[in-house]
Amino acid sequence: MMNVDDLDRGVLRKEVLFYHQVLEKSLDHLLQALYALNRTYFPSRKRIEEYIQRLGNKPKNCYEGLLGIIEMAASTNIIVESVKGLKNLEGEVREAFID
Repeated sequence: MMNVDDLDRGVLRKEVLFYHQVLEKSLDHLLQALYALNRTYFPSRKRIEEYIQRLGNKPKNCYEGLLGIIEMAASTNIIVESVKGLKNLEGEVREAFID
């Protein structure tokens, strides 16, 4: 779901704008996988909180986790935490596919 090399490169170089580009693509893939897991059409990001709350199969505090990832992506000082959060959320979605 994610381009780990680009994510890590953005963090290593502390290039917040590059990281945001990679993050956008990663979030899109993550959301598509989450909706596929729930056999639900992914309409758009409009009203995404409402749609995610309705999904039956999702990581705990999924929407809040997404917001945290985005919030931490704004600063070179905590961008590493954003990547960790994204990788954790992706891992939880992957595990749900296996179950």
